[in-house]
Amino acid sequence: MAYTAEREQFDRAIGEFQGVRWRLGEMAERVDTSRLLTLRAADRADRGLSVDRTFPMTKVNATEAAVENATEAMQLHAGSGIRANTTPSGTSVTPAS
Repeated sequence: MAYTAEREQFDRAIGEFQGVRWRLGEMAERVDTSRLLTLRAADRADRGLSVDRTFPMTKVNATEAAVENATEAMQLHAGSGIRANTTPSGTSVTPAS
């Protein structure tokens, strides 16, 4: 997110554009959803309830969120985000996928 405040396009930081803010909001939503699913799965396991459906659902959601967010971050980094392992987003997309 800090990079969107630094990178400029059309004499404005890209973080000021509604489309970029929307994408950042979607990324945050994916992280929050994954976190909540993880907490719910852990709670069910702690209470001795069945987690046959909860654990796989949590893993799928978290994995998809990681890949989607890494892809979005690389796009927001423009050309510098495309080269793997040169930016935080390039480093995170390889383990996520």
